[in-house]
Amino acid sequence: MKNGRRHSERLDAWPLSIHLTIAFAITVSLAGGCSRQLETPELPGPFRDRARLIDAKQAGIGRLVPNVEVVDIKGRTTRLADRLGSNGLLIAMMDTECPVSRKYAPRLATMERPFAQQGIPMLYLNCSSYNTPQSIVAAVRTHGLTGDYVHATNAALARALQPSTTAEVFLLDSARTLVYRGAVDDQHGIGFTKPAPEHLFLRDAIEALLANRPLSVAATAAPGCVLKNQQTLAGNVFSSPTYYNEISRLIMKRCHICHYPGGEAPFALESYEQVAGRLPMVRYVLENRIMPPWFASPDSGPWRDDRSLTEDERNMLLSWIDAGAPDGDPRDAPIVPLRPREWRIGTPDVEYALSEPQAIPAEGVLPYVFEFISTDFKRDMWIQAMQIRPTAPESVHHVLIFLDDGENPSFTLRGAIDTTSLGRSRLPRALDSYLTAFAQGQNHIEFPEGTAKRLPKGATLVFQIHYVANGTATNDQTRLGIAFADGPPDVRVETSAAATRDFVIPAGADNYAVHAVHKLKQSVHLLAFFPHMHYRGKAFSYNIDFPGGHSTNILMVPRYDFYWQPRYELQTPLFCPRGTRIDVTGWFDNSTNNPAVPNPHREVRFGLQSTNEMMIGYFDWLTKAE
Repeated sequence: MKNGRRHSERLDAWPLSIHLTIAFAITVSLAGGCSRQLETPELPGPFRDRARLIDAKQAGIGRLVPNVEVVDIKGRTTRLADRLGSNGLLIAMMDTECPVSRKYAPRLATMERPFAQQGIPMLYLNCSSYNTPQSIVAAVRTHGLTGDYVHATNAALARALQPSTTAEVFLLDSARTLVYRGAVDDQHGIGFTKPAPEHLFLRDAIEALLANRPLSVAATAAPGCVLKNQQTLAGNVFSSPTYYNEISRLIMKRCHICHYPGGEAPFALESYEQVAGRLPMVRYVLENRIMPPWFASPDSGPWRDDRSLTEDERNMLLSWIDAGAPDGDPRDAPIVPLRPREWRIGTPDVEYALSEPQAIPAEGVLPYVFEFISTDFKRDMWIQAMQIRPTAPESVHHVLIFLDDGENPSFTLRGAIDTTSLGRSRLPRALDSYLTAFAQGQNHIEFPEGTAKRLPKGATLVFQIHYVANGTATNDQTRLGIAFADGPPDVRVETSAAATRDFVIPAGADNYAVHAVHKLKQSVHLLAFFPHMHYRGKAFSYNIDFPGGHSTNILMVPRYDFYWQPRYELQTPLFCPRGTRIDVTGWFDNSTNNPAVPNPHREVRFGLQSTNEMMIGYFDWLTKAE
């Protein structure tokens, strides 16, 4: 099936997270070992340092590596660009005395020829002052290394890359953009060696580079002999950033997900001319921290697909604008990854569309549209990825899709719903029927490899669509695309929510807090969070209260924005034993300070329409499949 191909193409953070972080804990905690795990005193055990995911932004992924001078051990002097192959360059750190580096030397030697044949030659970089020229020549001969070899403790290339350990590798594309840094694989580390690797990070990164698609794992720690304490690329490797050497790469990473022709954003930012023509607006959204649309506190996470700017990146953009927005040398331009024409999840196995186009007027406030679509599967199906695609995304505020499997009360959403019918006892079950959503900043979900979400046999899809008039009359016929897993997964994805409808927001209240709690009835791994409020929503928080009294704030959204509703997915799912409480708080501004409030002089209660309010803390969680 094409689903199997889809799985192999998507090696992302999840193979590492699932197999290194989740699999063992799920096997132990969900197979009846939870109480023993909690009662056993914490014992440190031996120290082990292994390959693990790190923050790609902090690691400098997407940055241009300067065209520095490179002098190899044969005395040949060139520029870095001269060492590139047709598809890039692989730079591997070496040390003749480091045990981990020595273990990887034979493997790197076997990689040289096949990688070079694919246009990616190998360059070895040794920054160790205690390695002698004689020991390096001997190591090259012993391991059969044929790639260029550089030995210098203060080489310009080392200063540009800022390597952390002697086992790290750096993959550059043909435009000298850093696309991967980290471990070759996960076989060797500090304090252990496995019989064979489970995750071939470097191989998968090269396959993605050659296929011109985004890397799923772009940065890992690379256990070895330490060269420096932090795995970062030098803060600003160019004294004068230009569009082509720095700014274009930053915009590509943070903005191109929406700002492309036909995208969700109102204009494209794919060329210097397009960016330069929008400089006043670019400055405005940067100074007011409106863009990129990512609202999680920097203290939260870390998050998969984090689009936020670091302070250094924000300051670099503003400084570039202040300097007159120099374009620079077009030869420094990045390679733009291929963008899927329609479906970011690949070609769906099934598509479901509204029965007819919905007419959207140029002006006015529009009621929600509801439509029920039968799936008619005779057996349970397992969803690996989903994407909602409005045909007029500029006029769609959000789409929520629920499941009616004959047991959940989603049918109460039919037509022009009477919100009072969704009573206290039925709200939790209705929330559990949530399937997926579209909002600005969120339109597709790809679940971790080895996991899937159940689509019950015979289920009905309940579409709830909120259209907004934007000055131009148009039509929309929203579609849902689903890619199925090959069969039942080892780990299944479930969605629940901490929510309440028991609140009354006073008229004029500018910081009114509403709380809700969901207590876990089994041990799980928390995967992702999706806070939902309406116009008065101001801030949102998820606290995780573990049995025994320990608590952590996993997500704080200090500037909640109804018009942008991202889903926040953890890089590494968080284990929570049975009895853990998901404690959410939403703050509301129902005062004249909030220009989005229709009438700040009246109190507000729960309701489906945006003029009413909601306080829902959705969360996805992982559990071992039955």
